[in-house]
Amino acid sequence: MSDQKLIIGYYRLSMEDDSEGESNSIINQRKLVKDYISNIPELASMPFQEFYDDGYSGSSMERPAIKQVLELARENKVQCIVVKDFSRFARNYIEMGTYLEQIFPFLGVRFISISDRYDSKDYKGKSSDIEVQFKGLIADFYVKDQSVKVKAAVNTRRGKSEYCCGSAPYGYRINPENKKELVIVEDEAEVIRRVFELTNQRYSKMEICRLFNEEGVLTPLQSMSRRQKSDSKKAASRGLQWTSDMIRKIVDDKTYIGCMVYGKTKIPDPGTGKEVPVPRNQWKVMENHHEPIVSKEIFEKAERLKKFISIDMADGDAQTDAMEQLIETYPDLRIAIGHFGMVTTDGWEKQIALAKHEHVYIESGGITWLFHKEFYPYPSAVRAIRTAIDICGIDKLMWGSDYPRTMTAITYDMSKDFIEKTTELSEEEKIKFLGENARAFYGFEELEVPEKIRNMVE
Repeated sequence: MSDQKLIIGYYRLSMEDDSEGESNSIINQRKLVKDYISNIPELASMPFQEFYDDGYSGSSMERPAIKQVLELARENKVQCIVVKDFSRFARNYIEMGTYLEQIFPFLGVRFISISDRYDSKDYKGKSSDIEVQFKGLIADFYVKDQSVKVKAAVNTRRGKSEYCCGSAPYGYRINPENKKELVIVEDEAEVIRRVFELTNQRYSKMEICRLFNEEGVLTPLQSMSRRQKSDSKKAASRGLQWTSDMIRKIVDDKTYIGCMVYGKTKIPDPGTGKEVPVPRNQWKVMENHHEPIVSKEIFEKAERLKKFISIDMADGDAQTDAMEQLIETYPDLRIAIGHFGMVTTDGWEKQIALAKHEHVYIESGGITWLFHKEFYPYPSAVRAIRTAIDICGIDKLMWGSDYPRTMTAITYDMSKDFIEKTTELSEEEKIKFLGENARAFYGFEELEVPEKIRNMVE
């Protein structure tokens, strides 16, 4: 490759540009920039490369293509960046000014904004004039005003089931005949189906990574870079190896069952453009939005097989506040709280109340041990289960034998038939408590019944 520095054409289109007409389309930006460069001999003779961000706001520099451009600039590979207008590059006037006044001069990068009639070459050694600064300020005000309008427009589009979440996710592309619609990219979809298939066969994330890396399966970034025919070799070489995080993102993504998920982040101050994460339980989900890659059944099975923790907490409510914080931080983590909340201690009900959270269950292992002075058939244990049902519902309670720890006190069968024989629980409640809830929590399917061993007989 030539050692000559690059002339970069950068284009951007975001959702807030819908109301601005055809003039801001990527195609028209490209034509304007290429025509301009072709009429400047000193630029036309140099290597030319194009980058674009489609569906990204100008209020933030967290855009894939602009990051590539700035990385090339830092590597001293860029002579000049050409854009249609300042707003294509950035809409934050402070950030725009920082690049014009400090960063680009330091890196030796010439910057041209065609519609604004701005060429940094004309301002070498002096500050840009008041007109340029004023335009930057107007752009910043524009962002704050448009943020309200964009939200309203996006909500309208979502109401019509139109796709409006920026770039298409891995496995999909935006339909060139209808840019408001997602269509499946079949070779990427096959990889996604394999991820779910292997996950449901109980392959670990690391095992799937190892298999894919041995087979030379393209990573999501590699595949999407090839599909988009990216000119950046560095971009195409990133993500050469599959990682556990890549697998996790696929298995967690409801996009693959036809849902449009949005509201994952928010910008408290539109002027800064800085996004902050939104708790997962507050994300917005629109079902049946586009064609799914995997079935809901396959997705949910993979969900059940994801990591969980089983934990015994300190007596009573000593650790319930800390557990609440853990649940809030990791809302999708499945948690089984053991020993029925240490039911014989004060404050045990607060442990049971934690099961009001979607992925928190209560396991009863040890309940017979806690009531061992009462002994079989443990009427107080049954009453405690009844109380727990009133607190969190029967669907969150799971039987546990606490065996073989209790084998010196009771038989295995005694640990469960005090539930089977009680009249305090309905037959449906017994079925859920003795197996169905655990099946849902742990992802059990058909399990073999173990042979009777010593002390497991009546």
